[in-house]
Amino acid sequence: MRATVYVNLLFLILGLSSCGNLKKQKKIIVRSGERPAWLFEAGKACQRYELCAVGEAPGRLGAEIAARNNLAKIFETKIKSTLNIQTTSNSETIDQVVTGKINEDVSEKIELETKEVLKGVEVKEFFETKDSFFALAALDKPRAAKGIASEIETVDTEMIALINDGRRSSLNKGLRLYRVREGLNLRHLFLSDKNLRSPISLSSILKKKKAKRDLGTIIKVSFKEVGRISQVKNIITRHLLDYDFKVVNSSSKKSEYQIRGSLKEEEQHMKVSGFKRFKFFLTLKSLNRNNEKIGALNFKTIQSGRNLNQAYESALPEIKEFLEEKIIELNID
Repeated sequence: MRATVYVNLLFLILGLSSCGNLKKQKKIIVRSGERPAWLFEAGKACQRYELCAVGEAPGRLGAEIAARNNLAKIFETKIKSTLNIQTTSNSETIDQVVTGKINEDVSEKIELETKEVLKGVEVKEFFETKDSFFALAALDKPRAAKGIASEIETVDTEMIALINDGRRSSLNKGLRLYRVREGLNLRHLFLSDKNLRSPISLSSILKKKKAKRDLGTIIKVSFKEVGRISQVKNIITRHLLDYDFKVVNSSSKKSEYQIRGSLKEEEQHMKVSGFKRFKFFLTLKSLNRNNEKIGALNFKTIQSGRNLNQAYESALPEIKEFLEEKIIELNID
């Protein structure tokens, strides 16, 4: 699972829909006539423990949605930060050996975007004019911080288990969770002014990954493509580099393990004129230095397009997702 997707998924857990939230609200004040002070400065209607925002729209529901979105924008603005987290890798080829290299001093900007209103947002008041509705939305910061702290605790439990497991795939997943955790912690810090320190440091995770990389384990990859358009071999190689292996493509180079595989296509019958349907078969197997099979993977998907290239492009996201989750089952570590 990609880091960005995981962050958004965890944040969706913290969100709730407008309709569901309306049932839990206290009686909402609706005003007209003289414009309230909060219309010009939302903070004037806020309690010390609240964060407020105002939204405007032609209708009442639209004004509420606008107010909730404006609260989200406050988070988007305040939480953006540059984290010194290793998230990128590159590769270099020396004498036909491809080596992944982690740049530990590289930092990546992680922009944490709030796409749903935090749990606990309530509309306190509406103000109605001849042409518009205005809504005042408030967030109970301690309550929201408590919910985020609970999410962080869940992430910590999983992250500790992965790092203690120590396998290459587990270390990579643990590193992704570390990034997720830091994003959640930034939200918690903003709401409560309290930093929840990670039980595992970034340096300790990178140290474990470096120990794997220093083993210098070499894998030879032999892969037959679909014509000349397949990107699957590159995807496999990138995963292996992420797991801190070295990769060779030449049969003349020695290796501790081998991965052999292919992506084949088979055209299917299709009645729609101008379109073609293809079934794609992905097969992979891993072998040890004695050429003994130690793991295997199989995957198939059916996709349509105006030609083979379009069908392949449609199949590629599923293939990527499959390899992301399953490549470790080749039992190479």
